[in-house]
Amino acid sequence: MPTLTGSRQTGHANRSMISVMRRGPTGSTPDTSAVATTWSKELIVQIRRILAALGATAVIMTINACGGDEPTPAAGNGGGLSYDKVASLTNERLMKDPDCPIGKWDDNSTGLDEAFRSDGKFFKQFDCYKTADASLPHRVQQAIYVEFTNAERAKAYAQEQSILYPTLLVGSTVVVAGSGLEATDMKAYLSAVQAVAGGAGEILG
Repeated sequence: MPTLTGSRQTGHANRSMISVMRRGPTGSTPDTSAVATTWSKELIVQIRRILAALGATAVIMTINACGGDEPTPAAGNGGGLSYDKVASLTNERLMKDPDCPIGKWDDNSTGLDEAFRSDGKFFKQFDCYKTADASLPHRVQQAIYVEFTNAERAKAYAQEQSILYPTLLVGSTVVVAGSGLEATDMKAYLSAVQAVAGGAGEILG
């Protein structure tokens, strides 16, 4: 059969090649150093490939051990609360009130009480205007957003504000609701802000 013939021919050729390697061409002594050098190079290449594969495996195992999930925000930094989230919700809720047709956020440097000013690292207040070109607000500080340097000072500020105003405390972040918009339920507004934070924190006052 052709297949067997081909196999025999292939086997004969392989035996001939081995014979030549053992005795060298035309019966001469084979150059074993050249063969050894070739094999050494191939062995080194194979070892390098194995080491590279093992190294990649180790890296993957290290990554898996450390975890591949995104870091979750720490509760001490305000949980899932952020200025952008609060500002968006505030604009949507409070600007429906007839006393707040135009709302603007301001980083008033004196808006935070002096006793807490050095502890506040980020401050914004929401003021209401009757018209877009009005120079003075119609209702001042209808929402206050403050990020403190630590949760202890945030809690102290929240407790003080809650004596007069509904206040949300989430870690080191505080949101205070004003009292100048009679048509708006400010506690319901803060509950909505708390929902944006994933239900974290507590409402005081």
